[in-house]
Amino acid sequence: MRFSAIAVAVVLGLGCLVPMVEAARVVRRDTNADGKVDQIVRLDDGGAVQRLEVDGDGDGFFETVQHYRNGELVRLETDGDGDRRRETRFLYEQGVRVRAEMDDDGDGRAERAVDFQGDRRLRDYEDTDGDGRFDRILSYLDPFWPLVEERDGDGDGFFEERSTYLDGILREREVHGADPPYRAESYDARGRLFLVVEGDAQGKRVRSVWTFDPEGRPASCLEDRNGDGRMDLWGRYEAGRLRYLAEDRNGDGRPDAWTEYDSVGKEVRVRRDVDYDGAVDIDRKENGS
Repeated sequence: MRFSAIAVAVVLGLGCLVPMVEAARVVRRDTNADGKVDQIVRLDDGGAVQRLEVDGDGDGFFETVQHYRNGELVRLETDGDGDRRRETRFLYEQGVRVRAEMDDDGDGRAERAVDFQGDRRLRDYEDTDGDGRFDRILSYLDPFWPLVEERDGDGDGFFEERSTYLDGILREREVHGADPPYRAESYDARGRLFLVVEGDAQGKRVRSVWTFDPEGRPASCLEDRNGDGRMDLWGRYEAGRLRYLAEDRNGDGRPDAWTEYDSVGKEVRVRRDVDYDGAVDIDRKENGS
């Protein structure tokens, strides 16, 4: 999308029309003396400009239309690709561009939009499924995260996925769903996943915590299996294989079952505190590799 061309369309020298304003509601002009009208100015009852239509290439189609209110430009519609359809609309406040909307497929609904603050791009909006609602937003407002992406995957109007980027690399992702209600992923500076936290819908009660090695394989896990707010399972992995597992089976917050595994997943040592008094009652070793 090229925004620079709009500056040319806005500055059209309306001052020369002042003598005509008092005489007519519609003014038609042939600015290049080729015998064709290439500008149409529509005036309100007080003689103020309401609408300016411009045919810049002389093909008979007015590809740029400007709308004014109280002497200020409030909206500009333009055909940026020459298909004789004004698919791009710019909105202005106090004469300053604040938003652009693009109707790419000609259905009358914008598939893309951009918010501006001066020359700064604030947000990009996108309707990826063509249902008439924006379901993807890119924001450039967070001072720590230069790029934040939000997605509404199910079209309910709630943006359940939020991803943050630094130097173009995904660093964090939050997903609100049904199962789990909340999931947060953390990535290192090379974009590799190293931490996943799952919990309740508010992200306050943690259900599980997983860490990963640089190869993306599980390194450790913590889980609250009964939802009481306390972890009752602890696991440690080597090269993506479970090597150690501790469990709290009676819910007192202390582990009472321990299992060690060899490199192929076979149990090599089993310890159990069967009466939950804090002392190991069973300690059995198996032959492992």
